[in-house]
Amino acid sequence: MAGDDAPGALERAARQHALRLLGRCAYTRAELKAKLAEKGLPASAIEAALLFVARCGYLNDVEVARREAERCFTEKGWGPYRVRERLRRRGLTSELIADVLAAYDEDKVRALCLAAAEKKARQLRPVGAGRVKARVWHYLARRGFPLDVIEWCLNRLPMEESETGTP
Repeated sequence: MAGDDAPGALERAARQHALRLLGRCAYTRAELKAKLAEKGLPASAIEAALLFVARCGYLNDVEVARREAERCFTEKGWGPYRVRERLRRRGLTSELIADVLAAYDEDKVRALCLAAAEKKARQLRPVGAGRVKARVWHYLARRGFPLDVIEWCLNRLPMEESETGTP
């Protein structure tokens, strides 16, 4: 291979590897850049590959962030703090994360939190109401819900008489 063609070959290899990776799952720009760097490709070839896949429409951080947030909220039952951390770890910017999370206003977060609280409370029966609420509180906090929303949910959590500790 001629020395003049080496940069072109590296760029082609970077593009092909990027396309193979994106064919399996959606990556953020930062994730794809790290994956390509793991292959030992030069920075210029990586940047060219990122530009190529972005121009083709295969690399879209906004769409990845929106889908990941939706999946974390609805399928995993996470709260906004945990979703924010997940998106940050995927290499997304603070501004993009804030824009995506803005779609989940307090009413939506409360509804998600209440659904998670009710589901967890059903799993914990039959124990006293105080123990149920304490366990649910810790569960929701670990899932990333704001404390004021957790308190709001616990005040609305239905408790049956058998859970209050009375016979």
